[in-house]
Amino acid sequence: AATAPAAQQPAAGLSRLNYLDTGDPQVASVIAKVHKVLGKDIPILITGETGTGKELLAQAIHNDSPRRDGPFVAVNCASIPETLIESELFGYEEGAFTGARRKGAIGKLLQANGGTLFLDEIGDMPYPLQMRLLRVLQERLVNPLGSTKTIAVDISIICATHRDLREMIAQNRFREDLYYRLNGLVVRLPPLRDRTDLAIVVQKMLQRETFAGAGRPLSVAPEVMALFVRSSWPGNFRQLGNLLRTAAAMVDDDGEIRREHLPDDFFDDLPDDDAQPARTSRISPIGSSRSRARSWRYNGKNGGFIASMNSCPASRAARSTVSSCAAFSVAGFSHSTALPAASAASAYCAWLS
Repeated sequence: AATAPAAQQPAAGLSRLNYLDTGDPQVASVIAKVHKVLGKDIPILITGETGTGKELLAQAIHNDSPRRDGPFVAVNCASIPETLIESELFGYEEGAFTGARRKGAIGKLLQANGGTLFLDEIGDMPYPLQMRLLRVLQERLVNPLGSTKTIAVDISIICATHRDLREMIAQNRFREDLYYRLNGLVVRLPPLRDRTDLAIVVQKMLQRETFAGAGRPLSVAPEVMALFVRSSWPGNFRQLGNLLRTAAAMVDDDGEIRREHLPDDFFDDLPDDDAQPARTSRISPIGSSRSRARSWRYNGKNGGFIASMNSCPASRAARSTVSSCAAFSVAGFSHSTALPAASAASAYCAWLS
């Protein structure tokens, strides 16, 4: 079968990758690296903890690539039973095995022809199947189960994992040759606890809940924002999004998210106050002890939090490159940050819907 063409250039317009840049330097570095390999048939391996947005990044890479008009097919290798993943990937002919559908089935590799195949949790792929995948990547040919035919495919490969693949190689649980075939560009998405844009992410998630609910402004009490800063967030964005969604449903008429609206297990992820003070990488201590923070309230009209909204000490020329800038003051801590356009960070929330 002829392969689908994938040589057209990306359309002019807004970059999906740039939507993900909310001011964290680690994420900005990842995006800059990815931009340089777009359209060059270089496999990308995305690493990071669960819930850090690996599939969101993969989708953005596809949308910005020359293959954006082709299919984006995602396969979670950890969610498919080992007995089914081979037929799911490669497809099969009628009668290939007991229980096979009449007329067979087209596998994910062929479904992604002309586009991008995203293999999430590649570290969970069964070891025997890894050799078959390696052959496909080398020869660009797919042999469905029960078929004597080989079908040519033109696909771009993006993989993701939260596992240490090098350690798995040492344990003979992951093929070394497949690893070096997949890691053309390896990027790591930082966990939420290590990011500098927590305030912006919370802002955008509250914005979404405001529009999804009764339209009233939602706010975060200073005490709660201080807890957010100290949390280890083991579930990362997925955990934060679910927490805010539930808390937004529990708030009183004033719309303020307070300590009693947080789930009990959230407090299990907090460090001992005496042993570990609040992280200062994201929010730095205020010099004056008289500084007091109000609630962080999302203001739909102004597109930001109402807390201590001060103008940035930047020149007019500098401001022309930044949509807005705010100095946030929360419970004895402050953070000055440049906020990108409203649409930029909202992509982080879309995958939580």
